Amino acid sequence: MFRTPRPRFAHRLWLLLTLTLALLWAHSPFTPWAGSREPMWALYDGLFYARYVLLFWWAFEALRVLFRQVRREARRSRGLAEALLLALIAALALAGGRAYDSDAGLRLLLRASLSALDAEAAAHATDDDRRHRVGAFLIDSRRHPCDAAQPWLWLGRPFGAGTGINQALVRVEAGAPLTPYAEAFRFRHLHAGWWLAYQDAHEYLTGWHADQAAGTVPACRPGVVIARHGEGRGFIAEGRRKLATRPLSDGRR
Repeated sequence: MFRTPRPRFAHRLWLLLTLTLALLWAHSPFTPWAGSREPMWALYDGLFYARYVLLFWWAFEALRVLFRQVRREARRSRGLAEALLLALIAALALAGGRAYDSDAGLRLLLRASLSALDAEAAAHATDDDRRHRVGAFLIDSRRHPCDAAQPWLWLGRPFGAGTGINQALVRVEAGAPLTPYAEAFRFRHLHAGWWLAYQDAHEYLTGWHADQAAGTVPACRPGVVIARHGEGRGFIAEGRRKLATRPLSDGRR
């Protein structure tokens, strides 16, 4: 009798690599659903748990490679090739997962999207709530709080509305960005006149509600400049922590 050949180990690794790339694409602004404002919690949850499935799969394959090498059940060259492929999968997953959260990733994405962002900044001078992709960034909305020549492109993520991340790309020809609520924002220069704004949502809403109640219009002034991306991330996290102690009565930026 003929035995049915078992699937080759390398085939499973190539499948794991393909699924990892597919998962990274599904979380990116390049998907057909990225621009939709319809909530997509079922899709988000499915992709969220798929990450753990692939993680456990990767761990199983890594342990299998190690076990086979320890027991010398495979040639050393084959074990090295499999280990390199597993390392490539891990590197892609880490790089893709951190691309929009790390300083290096943001700078790289901005440089790759610079022409598209400059064209977006030059083509429009009015506020806009049209969700769309510009380069490698998903833009939730466009605002001009102080100057028509200083557009704020508020960043979002796929899977529908309500995914704002309290960060905006701000185009400034010279100097630091202007803001009506300096205590609610921090700014960091990225490249070629583009700044990243970090928003403390609690401070922003506090100032906005106070001005609405008093009927005043705040004056714009240069914002606070910071040196590190981690400082800006901590600033956002602190604002979210403070928001947990008061109701979110208005979500407008």
